[in-house]
Amino acid sequence: MVPNSGKPSDLLPRLGLGQIPLTQEVFHDLQPWRTAAHLEELMASCGILPAPDTYLCLFERWLAGHNVLSVGIFPAISYRE
Repeated sequence: MVPNSGKPSDLLPRLGLGQIPLTQEVFHDLQPWRTAAHLEELMASCGILPAPDTYLCLFERWLAGHNVLSVGIFPAISYRE
C-alpha cells in the first residue's frame, strides 16, 4: 500500500519521481481520494491509464468503509484489500 499523501500537491511530484507506481490499483488507495480520482481520470483521458469504472471505484470505497465482508453478508465475494 502506498502511504497517504496528506497534500494534493504531493501526488504529481511523487508520480514523476516513480515513488508511486502508475497503476489503477495504486490510484484507488491514494489519499486524498478525490484528488487521486481526478488525476486518474486525467491520465486515462491522455491514454496513460485505462479508463476507470467510476461507479465501481466509488462502490469499492464505500464497501471498504462499511466493513461489509467482515460480518459475512457476502461470504462468496473475494474483495482485494
